[in-house]
Amino acid sequence: MINHYQELDDILSSYQEARKYALEHAEHFANLPSDRTVYSTPASFFMGIHTPTLLLKIGYSNSFVKGRKLKSPNDRSEYMSYEYDKQGNLIRISFHQPSYTGFSCIFPLNGFQWFVPVEKYKDRYIEHYKAEIVRHDDQGRVAIFAMIDTAQIWLEKYTYFEDDPNKVICEQWNYIPKLAHSDKSKSISETGSPASLWIYQLDLGNPKKITGELIESYTKDVSAYRAKPPQLPAPQVVYKKNP
Repeated sequence: MINHYQELDDILSSYQEARKYALEHAEHFANLPSDRTVYSTPASFFMGIHTPTLLLKIGYSNSFVKGRKLKSPNDRSEYMSYEYDKQGNLIRISFHQPSYTGFSCIFPLNGFQWFVPVEKYKDRYIEHYKAEIVRHDDQGRVAIFAMIDTAQIWLEKYTYFEDDPNKVICEQWNYIPKLAHSDKSKSISETGSPASLWIYQLDLGNPKKITGELIESYTKDVSAYRAKPPQLPAPQVVYKKNP
């Protein structure tokens, strides 16, 4: 199980590289020429309608939305735009709100496609301290999707079955490497693990409605992390009697 933690730690390490790269090249990404633009309503994810999660309509549909395509933003005060180059590649995703406009820098790094949101403040670019990543397999199917910030990572890892193309297993990890009182020597099934894991079996038989069930889970004993660290005993003071 420690190998799993190492994989997650490696992604968080790559995130530090991605943050730096995005800020150094933000002006370049902001000015890439686009050939066409698509619009959508606001979304919970920086990738918006391109978010590849297959869990969206199963366990989290009330909390997260991908956004709904629009022909044009019209007079909407909040929306998202997706720009493509002449080859049809997605080059920029922008978030439009009354108070600001930001966009995701999109680039490959360490085997993942990165989406790192930034915005311009006065004469410089600043980050949102968050990112999303995706990796596809050799058949174009989503293999890994993750949302990352400076303190934790939500990761979905997909396993496909060649003998049953409608069957998919998804491991959904939530990892907080510096969780108070946690210990990376603990496995995911032990109290004290810095991660939680939910394993879903998904059925892709109906492309309009993915179904699935939770078949296994390992979640944190929250009380163990809320507990205060053990207190040292009160100092013992010994008084000598006067002779």
